[in-house]
Amino acid sequence: FSLIMKKVIFLFFCISFFSCSSNKFFIPGEKEAQIENISIEYFNIAEEYLNQKNYTKAIQYYKLAMKSDYLFNASYYKLGRCYALNKDYKNALSVYENILKNDPGNSTIKSSIAYLYAVNNNPKKALDIYSALLVENPNNEEVLVNEEALVEEVVEEVNNEESTNA
Repeated sequence: FSLIMKKVIFLFFCISFFSCSSNKFFIPGEKEAQIENISIEYFNIAEEYLNQKNYTKAIQYYKLAMKSDYLFNASYYKLGRCYALNKDYKNALSVYENILKNDPGNSTIKSSIAYLYAVNNNPKKALDIYSALLVENPNNEEVLVNEEALVEEVVEEVNNEESTNA
C-alpha cells in the first residue's frame, strides 16, 4: 500500500468512528438518565389516568414508572391505591403488606390494610388491626370511628352465626 492509500484508509476509519451517527461511545450515566426521564413520564401519565379514574391504565403506567429507583416507592404506593380503587383488593393488600414490611410503623398503611380487610369480608382481621392502631394512636378519631363501626359489624355477625347454629 502506498502512503496515500494508508492515509485515506486511516481518515475513513477516523470519520466513521467519530461520526455523529455513531453509537459506539459510552457516556457514563446516560442510560440511567434515560430510564429516569422515561420513568418520570410514565409516572406523570399514570397520575393523569388516576385523575381520570382509569385505574387499569394507571396501574399499567405505575408499573413502568417503578423501573426508576427514585420513583419506585411512590409508584408502588400509588399502584396499591389504584388496585384498591379498582376493587382488586387482593393485589392492593399484597402491595400494602409489602410496604408495611419495609415501614412497620406506618399507621397510614396499617389503616389502609385494615380497610382492605373490612371491604374484603374479613371484619375480624380489620378490627384487630384497628384495635392495635388505637393502642398506638389513642387520639386518632378516624381509627376510632372505623373501629366502632367494625365492632358493630362483628357483633352482628357473631349474633347471626349463633342464631343460625341454634
